[in-house]
Amino acid sequence: MAGKIDIRDSTSNRLLVEGTDDKFSIVNLVRKHGIDWTGADPRIPFIQEHDGFEEAMKALPTELKLREGHRLGMVVDANSNLGDRWKKLHGVASSSGFGLPAEPEVEGAIVRDISGTRTFGVWFMPDNASSGALEEFLLPLIPEGQLWSFACKSSDGAVSHGAKFGNKLNKARLRTWLAWQEEPGQPYGKAIDWGYFNYQSPQTAAFVDWFRRLFLD
Repeated sequence: MAGKIDIRDSTSNRLLVEGTDDKFSIVNLVRKHGIDWTGADPRIPFIQEHDGFEEAMKALPTELKLREGHRLGMVVDANSNLGDRWKKLHGVASSSGFGLPAEPEVEGAIVRDISGTRTFGVWFMPDNASSGALEEFLLPLIPEGQLWSFACKSSDGAVSHGAKFGNKLNKARLRTWLAWQEEPGQPYGKAIDWGYFNYQSPQTAAFVDWFRRLFLD
C-alpha cells in the first residue's frame, strides 16, 4: 500500500475538485503513474474540495487571483451539460485574464494569463468531450470478468425492486462491484491504491499527461 498522502496547503499550486472521491482518486491515480505525492516537491498542488460544480465555481474567481508563477487546476464533472458548464467557466476565466479555448480540448485545456506568468488548467470528467462524471472515467479501469457483469445485472435489475438511484446507474454499478471486493465498500481512491482498478487506459494516460503539463513541466 502506498504511504501517507501529504497534501500541503502551503504549496503555491492549487487543484479544485468537486469532492473527496475526486481528490483521492486523482492522488492515487497519478501516484500509480509515478508521481510522488508524499515528497517535498513544491509543484505538487494542494487539493481543495468543493461540494459539487457550483461550489467550485463560486471559489474560482478568488482562486484565479494567482501570484506570479503559480498554477491552478480544476477537475469537474461534465454531467449532461458540458457545453453549458464550459461556457460558464469560460466567462469566469476570461474575466480574470485567462483566455480558454471556445470549446473543451480533448487533451485538457491549459492556458496562461495575458501577462504569461500565471497558468490555469481545466479537465472535465470523463474525457473533456463526453457526458458523465468520475464514474465514467473509472469504468474502463474495471478488470473484465464475471463479477463486473453480475454487478451490472444486479444493479440494472434493482430498479424493478424499488431502487432509487435514478440516472446514476453507473455509480450504482461501481458501488455494487466495490461491495464485493476483498475489503468491501472501499471508496474509489483507496480502491485504486489497493489495485482493485487497473490504472492504465488511454483516458488515464491523457489525464496524467495533462496533470504533468500543468503542474510539473
